[in-house]
Amino acid sequence: MTDPTSLDVSRRRLPSWTGTVLPYLPALGCIATAVLLHSVWPHAVGGGDRALSVLLILIPLPIALYLAVRIWVRRVNDQMRYLADISDQARRLQQLQSEQLQAEIALHERDRQFLAVFHSALDAMLLVDDNRCMVDANTAACTLFGVSRDGVLLTPIDRFLTPASSREIADQWQKILSSGEDQGELVVAAGGDEHVVEFSFKASVVPGRHLFIWRDVSERKRLEAELRQSQKLETVGRLAGGVAHDFNNLLTVILGNAGLALERSEGTTKEAVIEIIGAAERAGNLTRQLLAFSRKQVLKTSVVNLNTVLSDIEKMLRRLLDESIELHTVLDPSPWAVKVDTTQVEQVIVNLVVNARDAMPAGGRLVLETANVEIGPRTFGAHASESVDIAHGSYVRLTVSDTGVGMDDATRSHIFEPFFTTKEQDKGTGLGLATVYGIVRQSGGYLLVDSAPGRGSTFSIFFPRVEQTVAQRTDRDDAMAPLRGAETILLVEDEEAVRTLASHVLRRYGYTVLTAECGETACQIAADQHFDLLVTDVVMPRMNGKELAVALRARSEQLKVVFISGYTGEAVSLQTAMPDAVFLPKPFTSVGLARTVRDLLDLERPERAPQPASAGR
Repeated sequence: MTDPTSLDVSRRRLPSWTGTVLPYLPALGCIATAVLLHSVWPHAVGGGDRALSVLLILIPLPIALYLAVRIWVRRVNDQMRYLADISDQARRLQQLQSEQLQAEIALHERDRQFLAVFHSALDAMLLVDDNRCMVDANTAACTLFGVSRDGVLLTPIDRFLTPASSREIADQWQKILSSGEDQGELVVAAGGDEHVVEFSFKASVVPGRHLFIWRDVSERKRLEAELRQSQKLETVGRLAGGVAHDFNNLLTVILGNAGLALERSEGTTKEAVIEIIGAAERAGNLTRQLLAFSRKQVLKTSVVNLNTVLSDIEKMLRRLLDESIELHTVLDPSPWAVKVDTTQVEQVIVNLVVNARDAMPAGGRLVLETANVEIGPRTFGAHASESVDIAHGSYVRLTVSDTGVGMDDATRSHIFEPFFTTKEQDKGTGLGLATVYGIVRQSGGYLLVDSAPGRGSTFSIFFPRVEQTVAQRTDRDDAMAPLRGAETILLVEDEEAVRTLASHVLRRYGYTVLTAECGETACQIAADQHFDLLVTDVVMPRMNGKELAVALRARSEQLKVVFISGYTGEAVSLQTAMPDAVFLPKPFTSVGLARTVRDLLDLERPERAPQPASAGR
């Protein structure tokens, strides 16, 4: 803007005083002209009229005054416009400065918010340059890498990746930069551990800076693997339970008839029959292990003290071990009570001890320990993830630890699978640890394994505490009790071979036996004849054993029932529906069947059922 007090002449700026004087020159010219006329005119006219002379002076004065006032008003207006322009420019300048200040404040706030989110994020966040060197890293990234923030700055991310992941990111780097975005999985190797991370990449979040977001999914991957393993084990367990059902029917016929043949055989024939019975019993043990793994066996639980269980089998365990292996027991002085099947827990301990023995071919140390423990969120410290499935509460821990060869992670992930073994051929069935797993889980317990090559193995079993008194043990010589009787028994079995064998055995012990191949036939017999005991298979076509027992109980509430089956998956529901009934699993021997029938017939009160006899002879 031009100063109204200065003038431009031919693009040359004149001094500021010229702008003040020059506008008044016309007025000054008028006054000078009037004075000149007043001085010259009388002489020119020869001393003429002075009035005319005065008039000549006065005429230019209004003109000069008008011109002066007009020039002064224009000058004032120019100055006012100049001041208004100055004020407007000052106002615009102030607005621009205010907007710039607000922009700077907003930028600073965005930077502060970004840094707050960046450093407080639970996922690892990295800013890298074009060479993949880190220029900034948040707290989560430093924790993942196991180093301080200064330890990651200007460090290539390849340093914290496994060789395979480092090669993968290096080969794809230019393609990733060109695309601007990417995502996938990498494996971070830091602090001796490997972590699987899902990454998201955004190029040029600021010029020359690229953002990596890494999320540690190792725990999720572990849980997914455990779920797949659990589903696989469940599938195998269902298959094992189904096979065991049919197989147990066959073994029942083999054992029963072999037992009858044994009574009439002599010499080499008797020895051959004994071999047949032994082989059948081993096959029966195999099916029981399959059922234990699939958690479909019947548990005869009682409230026990684990110290007592260990003490009862300690001598037998020492006979299983070589002299080069030291056996030590560390027992809690006052263990809490647990509700388990004592026989099955003994089987668990024996299997783990044998497994430990085989892991110490050159000798070593084996420790059995009991302890009361409270499981909470901080119980396992840094290894809490290993116990994520253990419910919080009170447990009695049974620990079996050895100083053997140990296992790597690959082996440990398969040890509970049926038929998986690291032993030589013909040195094991591969069902030992699968049986342990099934028994512990069916008992409501949990099993943790800690092992490493050259560091031995520790199996920790957690049985839930119960607020009950330990049951008093009663000893009874079942072999001396009488097995014969004269009662009438209704036998229902759809498998003809099993039905023929069972009826023959019961008749040999003096019972009157009514037989039926299905539930409908059994109902017809029950309508016409009296009987004292129902022995029925569980799994039958059309009407199963449970439905048959309910129908016959409607006619006689005091009817006593023995369920027999090679598939024990229904045992729990049967015991719930009929708590006074007895479940006898197949395969069973002639003595086992006779003992179960006699015990139930001798029971006066149906509300407390006796324990079924052992399937062994």
